[in-house]
Amino acid sequence: MIVKDLAIIGGGPAGMSAAIEGVANGLSVVLVENARDLGGKVLKEKASYINGNHGENNETKTRNELHRSFNRIKDDITLLKNSEVWNVSPDNIIDVFSAQRPGQPSNSIKAKKLLIATGAVDRITPIPGWQLPGVFTIGGLNTFIKRGAIPGKRFVVGGTGPLQVALTYNLVKAGARVAAMIDVNSMFGMAPVGIQLLTKGGLDKLSLGIKYLLRIRKERIPVYYSHAVTEVIGDDCVKHVIVSKVDSNWQRIAGTDIQLDANIVALGYNLIPAVDIARLLGCETSFNQNIGQWQVNHSEYMETSRNGIFVAGDGASVKGYDAAILEGRIAAIEVARQLGRVGGQKADQLTKQDRKKAKNARYVGDAMSKTAMIKTGIFDSVTDETIVCRCEEVTYRDIRTAVANGARDLNDLKRRTRLGMGNCQGTFCGQVANELMWKAARDNWPRSRFTVRQPLRPVPIGC
Repeated sequence: MIVKDLAIIGGGPAGMSAAIEGVANGLSVVLVENARDLGGKVLKEKASYINGNHGENNETKTRNELHRSFNRIKDDITLLKNSEVWNVSPDNIIDVFSAQRPGQPSNSIKAKKLLIATGAVDRITPIPGWQLPGVFTIGGLNTFIKRGAIPGKRFVVGGTGPLQVALTYNLVKAGARVAAMIDVNSMFGMAPVGIQLLTKGGLDKLSLGIKYLLRIRKERIPVYYSHAVTEVIGDDCVKHVIVSKVDSNWQRIAGTDIQLDANIVALGYNLIPAVDIARLLGCETSFNQNIGQWQVNHSEYMETSRNGIFVAGDGASVKGYDAAILEGRIAAIEVARQLGRVGGQKADQLTKQDRKKAKNARYVGDAMSKTAMIKTGIFDSVTDETIVCRCEEVTYRDIRTAVANGARDLNDLKRRTRLGMGNCQGTFCGQVANELMWKAARDNWPRSRFTVRQPLRPVPIGC
């Protein structure tokens, strides 16, 4: 068993920052990351576009500084990459399966303190045809592009939010052919975010967003505001997409459909926090009605409702990599304070400015999430034949039948239909299952969630 002061789950910006600060303050640290590279989706060390490194100045600078600092301390920590956390017990014993050691027993880690830095997942809604090969989440396709791979010839990017704009820009920079960018919000839908960026110290991000949009316009890429991708057409792969004008509730307006040729479609409505490990450990979470997502409750020092369990980055609430780095640092210094490695007054002084900046970043993050909060009109495109759970091929008809037979919460729906039982464990279908049940019943009842159980991820029986 590996025994450490601090165990960090997640090797993105928050986790890396916490490891750096933990070592600086005398903590023994283990960091577990499920990918082969550290840095999360945006700040991976080996990120490069197919035609060379076109990363923007702030992003590139932040990435380089973060990895430089981490490389100085990586020999002082235990680093487990390509490793999946499949269970965490209430006494902070972490079970880890390593893809690099197939057939071998899993590692166990015992830590005095635990930091959950698991990041976020793409927010997405089902539409007819979204199960076809060639349909990506925005984050998933962006990972391909940053790896230098262009997996298609003609792209359509649909959804809303800053990640949609960033992906379209990255495709252009990589030399890909973008048929259209489809934004479900109006042209002024991002205005609240711009105001928050201006007032909360995010002028650099606002300038970058404007730069992206200007480049997209310069390339004469069609941008359809107040439109949505409402159907993907193809037999064994994507061939066309249907784009429809929508009203302010994102409801499809009859007679406005147009068809675009494409073989790759990326869809997404910003991000939502990955809160499953926090929930497994009994940390308090709350549903933010203003932005339509679950968030992990925490103190200004990033400690959750469970003593000794911390959270940082987009896994707490979505606000981007700059804030994640700050929160990781704040959490590590608080761990050092609680373990007597740094005095209370010094710890407060070390994190004073970071706590203020992180608070401002949360305002901006919430504003971004609010613009992408799913509106019920979007589900108008869902037909009886639409597959909702792609892992288990559960259709909306299956959901409607279950509701007609009395299903009123997600666990009951899961038992009746197998929705959420596949490899992703309800990561995507679980986002909108409540709304689809309400649509089927033409009624609302309290929002429910799947019960989180171990194993958190599919692992070999022998591990």
